[in-house]
Amino acid sequence: MDLEALDALLQRYSAAESRIGANLHELDHHSTYQILRTGDLRGRTAAALGPALKKADSLWSDFGELQSILARARAVRSDGRMRAQDRRELKQLLTGPSILTTTDIVPLSQRRLTQAAESEQRLTVEQLLSRMRLAYEPIRDGVASVEDRLRDILPRLNAAETTIREVKKQANILGVREPELSEAERQLTRLRDWAMDDPMAIPKNAGDELERHVRLAAGRVAQTKKGHDQLHGDLGAMAGLVAEVRTLRARAAAAREEALETITSPSGLIQVPPAAAIDGPKGLAEASASVVEDSNQPWQVQRQQVDAWLLRARRLRDQLRRAEAVNRAGLNKRDELRGLLSAYRAKMAGVGRAEDLVLSEITDEAHDELFTTPTDLARAEKLIGELAESLSGSA
Repeated sequence: MDLEALDALLQRYSAAESRIGANLHELDHHSTYQILRTGDLRGRTAAALGPALKKADSLWSDFGELQSILARARAVRSDGRMRAQDRRELKQLLTGPSILTTTDIVPLSQRRLTQAAESEQRLTVEQLLSRMRLAYEPIRDGVASVEDRLRDILPRLNAAETTIREVKKQANILGVREPELSEAERQLTRLRDWAMDDPMAIPKNAGDELERHVRLAAGRVAQTKKGHDQLHGDLGAMAGLVAEVRTLRARAAAAREEALETITSPSGLIQVPPAAAIDGPKGLAEASASVVEDSNQPWQVQRQQVDAWLLRARRLRDQLRRAEAVNRAGLNKRDELRGLLSAYRAKMAGVGRAEDLVLSEITDEAHDELFTTPTDLARAEKLIGELAESLSGSA
């Protein structure tokens, strides 16, 4: 290799060194990664991520070896004039098996007469980078998968827990046993346990199923309290509507926070009302309780109170539904692009272009954009479009 090629290689490895250091530092300080590293993982999460997490320490060890070899290479190159000996040394450092990664003692019973007592394994810089990549990517993808699940489920669990506590209190006062409430409690406990030690075991529809039981329990307990006629039916629906609005608010707020954290410059996001609008003084829940408990009023007055409250609650519910849809639009677009990327990768393999350098570069850039926070949707969509256009002529 001529000196220009060696300089280019050193520059590429130095740039990789900088990016690797930044990524490893960010990974070490990632809250989800810290939970996974320090927690007592079980079940699917332990099976899926345990082996990868055990290799995490080796990433920093290998990175130290990379820094050391590149520092030596830069020192050789910075000496000024490059003699033939210096050039050979630089070439050996950058392209030869110059990195000692392991040293094992060969048992005497297995040692040949001329064999050394120690067996060494040496790698080139390229081989070391490949090994680090194989160790890093499963950790990165596992952390992203767990984070997506927790980001979706935790706000919904908190909202459900508040509602269950209130509904259970009502059920105890009434002396009734509501099967839907018991099922909601069981699901909530199970999901809390999974979120702590096995988040990958959480089914994708778990939040929807929990919320369904919570809404049913809230509605049925309240309906039991107020009877079967139309007025009592409306009074009974109030608790269920509070539960629904509380859940919608949690989901809309969580979607907005996730979009702000994970999407570059998201547009049109809607700021949801504060929690006090539901659970604060004079909020929706307190107003509901006031109407329900004011049973000494003539039914006509109570009817007016119920209608006014229902109008207020339904307006808030519709506002929150729209807020959730708007706030999730960018996240849904990102998920759609992720799906397209997976499909195009499969197509690349199917048409024999998995090793195509140009396509691989586009897919790597698209993956980095879509699975790194924050995501630039415009750039990601452009890259996916380029990938689709490049593959359009493939059989």
